[in-house]
Amino acid sequence: MNPEEKILEYAEGEAIEAVVFGDDGDNFIENNKLERGLIYKWEEVKKYLSHYFDCDFGSDALPAINIWTKSFIIFVSEYDGSVSIHRFYRNPTPYKPCRP
Repeated sequence: MNPEEKILEYAEGEAIEAVVFGDDGDNFIENNKLERGLIYKWEEVKKYLSHYFDCDFGSDALPAINIWTKSFIIFVSEYDGSVSIHRFYRNPTPYKPCRP
């Protein structure tokens, strides 16, 4: 998976306002000299998310990430070692929720 492509798809053309990293796998945070809990601009961090990550079961390549746009919060989800990216609306909006 290329996280940058998925994040931009979910942003639906909206500007990305902020990115925050949390717990990580495979030393992503340390290897890229980032810090957990800090607010980053998209332009500062998109280069770290622009290549392929192995997100199959047993992989822990992507850190926890929260990303804000005007309408959405985009986040990394993990189940049993399989990592995926999802989103939900930032404000109450009538829509059909899914289970990530």
